[in-house]
Amino acid sequence: MKTKGFLGVIFLMVVAMTAFSQTYHQPNVIEVNNLLQNQNCEVQVQFFANSKDQVNYFSRKYSVDHVKMVSEDNFQIRAYLNNTDLQKFLNEQVQYQIKDAEPASKAFTMATTTAQMVNWDRYPTYSVYTQLLANFQTNYPTLCKIDTILANTPGGKKILVAKISKNVNIHEDEPEFLYSSTMHGDETTGAIFMLRLIDYLLSNYTTVPRVTNLLNNMEIYICPFANPDGTYKTNNNTIGNSPTSTRTNFNNVDLNRNYPDPWTGNNPDGNATQPETQAFMTFATAHNFVMSANFHGGAELANYPWDYYTTTERPQPDAAWWISVCKEYVDSCKSSASNNGYMTEVAYTGAYPGVTEGADWYAVTGGRQDYMGYFQKCRELTLEVSATKALGTENLNTYWNYNFKSLMQFMEQALYGIRGVVTDANTGLPIKAKILIESHDAYNTEVYTSLPVGNYHRPIKGGTYSVTYSAPCYLSQTYTITAADKQSVRKDVQLILGLEAKFFVADSITCNPTVTFQNITDSTATGNTWNWSFGDGATSTLSSPSHTYASEGTYTVRLISTNSCSQNDTTIKTNYIHIQQPGIPVGINGQRCNAGSVTLQASGSGTMRWYNLATAGTLLATGNVFVTPSLSANTTYYVENWDVADSITGGDSRVNTEGGFYNNTSEYGLFFDALKPFKLMSVLVNANSSASRTFKLYNSSGVVIQQKTVTLAVGQTRVSLNFDVPQGTGFKLTANTNPNLYRNNTTASYPYLIGDLVKITASNAASNPSSVYYFFYDWHVQEVGCVSARVPVTASILPGTNPTASFMYTQTDFLSFSFSNNSSNSNSWLWNFGDGTTSVDQNPTHLYAQTGQYPVKLLAYSNCGSDSASQSVTILDGGVDASQKITVAEVFPSPAKDFITLKINSQKGYVTTYIIYNNVGQLVQQGEIYLNTGLNVSEIRIEHLLVGSYYLKLSIIDKPIKVIKI
Repeated sequence: MKTKGFLGVIFLMVVAMTAFSQTYHQPNVIEVNNLLQNQNCEVQVQFFANSKDQVNYFSRKYSVDHVKMVSEDNFQIRAYLNNTDLQKFLNEQVQYQIKDAEPASKAFTMATTTAQMVNWDRYPTYSVYTQLLANFQTNYPTLCKIDTILANTPGGKKILVAKISKNVNIHEDEPEFLYSSTMHGDETTGAIFMLRLIDYLLSNYTTVPRVTNLLNNMEIYICPFANPDGTYKTNNNTIGNSPTSTRTNFNNVDLNRNYPDPWTGNNPDGNATQPETQAFMTFATAHNFVMSANFHGGAELANYPWDYYTTTERPQPDAAWWISVCKEYVDSCKSSASNNGYMTEVAYTGAYPGVTEGADWYAVTGGRQDYMGYFQKCRELTLEVSATKALGTENLNTYWNYNFKSLMQFMEQALYGIRGVVTDANTGLPIKAKILIESHDAYNTEVYTSLPVGNYHRPIKGGTYSVTYSAPCYLSQTYTITAADKQSVRKDVQLILGLEAKFFVADSITCNPTVTFQNITDSTATGNTWNWSFGDGATSTLSSPSHTYASEGTYTVRLISTNSCSQNDTTIKTNYIHIQQPGIPVGINGQRCNAGSVTLQASGSGTMRWYNLATAGTLLATGNVFVTPSLSANTTYYVENWDVADSITGGDSRVNTEGGFYNNTSEYGLFFDALKPFKLMSVLVNANSSASRTFKLYNSSGVVIQQKTVTLAVGQTRVSLNFDVPQGTGFKLTANTNPNLYRNNTTASYPYLIGDLVKITASNAASNPSSVYYFFYDWHVQEVGCVSARVPVTASILPGTNPTASFMYTQTDFLSFSFSNNSSNSNSWLWNFGDGTTSVDQNPTHLYAQTGQYPVKLLAYSNCGSDSASQSVTILDGGVDASQKITVAEVFPSPAKDFITLKINSQKGYVTTYIIYNNVGQLVQQGEIYLNTGLNVSEIRIEHLLVGSYYLKLSIIDKPIKVIKI
């Protein structure tokens, strides 16, 4: 069975009791060490985990051999421990049980001569095994050739392989196929299958059409014992339970965790690369195996890649093909076994009985299956063919009959799919070329042609595909090819020598000044050089450079590509890059006194978006006006101008057809790639019950980056999500467990492209991920749009309090007034005297031109605001009653030099006062005049006054008299 990986987390184990030879208990070093000393290599332990995460923790760290799901939260684990792993396991403090060897009552009858193998009901001794292979070559020299994978194992044995084909010594336009068994030395059932299959193919060529077809059209390689040191551990003449046969090799290393791992690197088990491992890698590299299978024992199921990643973590691009192939294998076994329970093991809830993706069962690091699939481009399957690791010889024929039809069908799969030969268009010579299925292949699932013929073979699920053929120094060619299940379609291709400089950017019309150029020059030759010109004077020699444009505008880009084949080509894209940057918004600061909200404003060409930080930060509001929360100190906010992009919809629309409501305990959803940053605004769902659902968005590392819980009514509902999705791959959108939401069970048509924003790639269904579509229909998405740089806008909280305006006034003369400012908390003022004149003095004086009523207003200002006060000022005629009023008969001379003479006609005698003021209202002279009844003549001397205009005012007259001094 397959084996482990590594994950540095320790989980608490939950123990469930089961009937075994002894009870579960805490680690007992003496007990285990004694057993190891007796067995000299390994001991089996059995324990329990309460989740799949715990299972994968142990299976990635130890040589786990089998996992049985007792219930959804209880998994029985069987593992092999050698001296290196023992102490690590004891430190886990896991309750465990020493697992007894398999029942010794079964027969391990050994064949000591080749003749005794005629009925295939014995195991061969090592010498009989090697003689059997030699006899095959001797008896069928044109059909069979025995090659040596490793001439001398650490235990002094050979790893041998039989090549079977109609022209065994000639490499033809045929797929190479590999069967191997028993890399775990104690899992021997498959080895007898392989020996018997060799015999069957050779002895029935030309007589059984199915066999003839295989040998005429394939190159078949069969390796019965991949770990002969483990199988014949104690001697060359017996096999059986440990320690007679052991899982590990001569050096006590599990070979099925000793391979370079595509996900974790070389030597993930901590052991040196074993001779068997290195020899097999060399052998695989020398060939171009299209398909292979590796036989194990201890369980009954077909296990397809990946062994390290689960289907939810990293779906296998060919999962649909793998599932159909695996189902065919196990269904044929079940039929041949009359459905007696053979090949019906269930690896996890919801799995098809007898079929599992590797890590969905339990995760493995350093396994051969992932090595072959990733590094050798080979479709390798792990076949667990007997619950007993080493079948008793009495059951060998029975299990052969169970598997015979399936073995033939699996080999025939290598003849189906897309095939052909790739040659040079000028010379006709074969080319080492890559064949890539566009928008399908990933993680090295593409295939290559095999020299010296130039043939390729690509097994694939029926469908229509875009297939690209490429080779160093040749121009690539892409064709649309339709393949059918269990049929072959041929496409021979001729490539032309040449070079075509090609490049693209994800978005040539963009508001992001930094542009990444993707170089897709049509040449995979080594030593390529590049010369870029970005249209703004900048250049680069990188393959796929990024360049930042300093300003908006339209730019022409040129790429000159040169390869090691001395070929060069130039591509110029005129006015290709359009940098569009929205104008920076204009912000208006706001202020207030004391704590409270402040109103800020901004304007621009698009939508204003307000943030708390200059970059990143939290979106606080949208719109031209932003009212802050209550503030007690000056606070700066940042506003950007956002030109909103158009929104579009897409995805599957079968919201109530070709499916049903899913309501189980697994968390399912859809995988997708974000081709650009976008907002997932809403999706359409169909609920079968009224309840809350939680929708989660995972990144490619399996971390939830956004989620939302909503309550749904029965029926179709558009759910508003508003998830911001960055550019990237491997996102996953899921619903909670037991969602009772509608899904499509078949005929999904991946990928679903939504404009140039989203590519929905698959579901995370445990089986048929490419056929099932989960829950989320008619996605409504919106591109991020163009965003300007942010500008600061400040909300100021000013010190102090609001002002209070107040004033008083005093009449200093008949038309002259003095104003006293009594305002508080103010620092500037504006007076309006009601006669059209103003002043900004704190305490002004003012001379009115005539009597009357004047509304006087004072405005008092501070940093916190303003206040006003008003009073009415009334100027009477001086307080003289009508009986005392006089009229001036004459004033002379005018102009005057030294004095002026007044002729006054008075009705009554009394003393009156006079004042003289200049033209700016200043008092320059005053005095008294005694009046008699009748005509009075009085002189007022003015010789001391400066030349100019003056006004004479008597308290007994209404209007002042103008006097000119010369």
